[in-house]
Amino acid sequence: MESMRWVGVDVHAKESVAAVLDQATGEISTHRVAGRPDEVLEWLATLTQPFRAVYEAGPTGYGLVRRAQVRGLDVVVCAPGHILKNANDHIKVDKRDAVRLARLLSAGELRLVRIPQPDEEQLRDLVIAGRTCAST
Repeated sequence: MESMRWVGVDVHAKESVAAVLDQATGEISTHRVAGRPDEVLEWLATLTQPFRAVYEAGPTGYGLVRRAQVRGLDVVVCAPGHILKNANDHIKVDKRDAVRLARLLSAGELRLVRIPQPDEEQLRDLVIAGRTCAST
């Protein structure tokens, strides 16, 4: 039986950082993935199964996780506001953030978010746009 791998990904528009925690050995390896967020999926597809990957909800949206699901990749999204941060964490460090995500995922300490259907997301965007227009 292969050991589980837990993957934390700090996703950005031009380059992402991933950390892989191997459950059997406890080893953590980090990787830079150049390119747009879809390149993360190409990289994840090269990992030995089984694995579960996580990224924080944000500007990347839910498209990445939807595309991962179509490809049969186990990718989830967590709520960034529920991740405890140290007082020294006011400076963003992608590698540290990716490692933290992998560790918290392996420990079951992340609050995962439900991925809305595309029509639900479109309705939400429409409501937000209406509020924005009404307040100006």
